[in-house]
Amino acid sequence: MVARDPGLDAARIDAEVARSVESLLPSEDARRAVEQLSTEVMAALAKRDFPSLTTFIGPDEGVCLRASKGAPCVQMPAGQLAKCGAATKRWKWSVDDGSDQTTTLTCRQAFDEVFLARSGLEGAEPSFNCFAEREDNNDASIVFNADDIYVEFHVPVSEEPPAGWRSLWLVWSKSGTSFRLDQIVSHYWGI
Repeated sequence: MVARDPGLDAARIDAEVARSVESLLPSEDARRAVEQLSTEVMAALAKRDFPSLTTFIGPDEGVCLRASKGAPCVQMPAGQLAKCGAATKRWKWSVDDGSDQTTTLTCRQAFDEVFLARSGLEGAEPSFNCFAEREDNNDASIVFNADDIYVEFHVPVSEEPPAGWRSLWLVWSKSGTSFRLDQIVSHYWGI
């Protein structure tokens, strides 16, 4: 007989699993709050109103920008994000273009050419913690923390085989009784 680890309490483990599941399936109130915040973020992005975006992120942490799913994070402090529209500093972005090279772009260029490239995202409806089955079949790999809330704005780009699509993920964390935008992730297929 194997000795049981006294730190492994089945009830505590079950409660932790239930809490994680609940956080992936937020209450209707949390969903409405995040829907409103996400819509405001998309409106600010559509206007390239970068100073307004800073109201959704932590002032010390900034926001993690990923040019493609699984790409390294470009951590953008609030002060730099506010100046994104006119900034001349160039960052290395891991754009999923089939090459092993990074692309060097200013913050504004990254939003224009990567995060918001190809119109349609501004009018897309949000989906919450929904990792749709699509050709690449690995959307759930975008999950970094089970306590976060994942909002995807998804649009088809092409109906012709292979069908392409584009998504922008907003990753929110709970901060007290409100939510903080932690990541913006560009995700695309077949384009």
